[in-house]
Amino acid sequence: MLDEIITGFGRTGRMFCFEHYGIVPDIFVCAKGVASGFPISLVVSTDEIMNTWGDFQHTSTFSANPIGCAEKRKLVGDVRGLGMMCGIELIRDTKKTPAVEESKKVVEYALRHGVILQPPGGRFVNVVKMSPPLVMTHSHLRRSIE
Repeated sequence: MLDEIITGFGRTGRMFCFEHYGIVPDIFVCAKGVASGFPISLVVSTDEIMNTWGDFQHTSTFSANPIGCAEKRKLVGDVRGLGMMCGIELIRDTKKTPAVEESKKVVEYALRHGVILQPPGGRFVNVVKMSPPLVMTHSHLRRSIE
């Protein structure tokens, strides 16, 4: 188990300090940088480990602060990836209903604006997939994000 309360979210030059050492913790905790100053903390682990804990066994003073947990993008359910490959899972509501049609519209919108994305994928076809070319420039990246 690792404590990334202060060192997490890029403060050491990597997203998390443990990445400098080539290790992957079973559990790690982080806070401070996770919500830009709002009091919130996270316990991060695998489903296997987290599902062994009973109710309220992994809470803390700063967990689930309602302001820090507010989402600006109501459609974004999850963002995951590695390096330049990532997926943005789109959902319709707090029940995480897959936003299938919306995912298609995002890909079509991007294409109309000169950004080519792969067709939506994932188990429910609601994940916008991105794997930009390795020769992508910063200006291409900025345009894509905009």
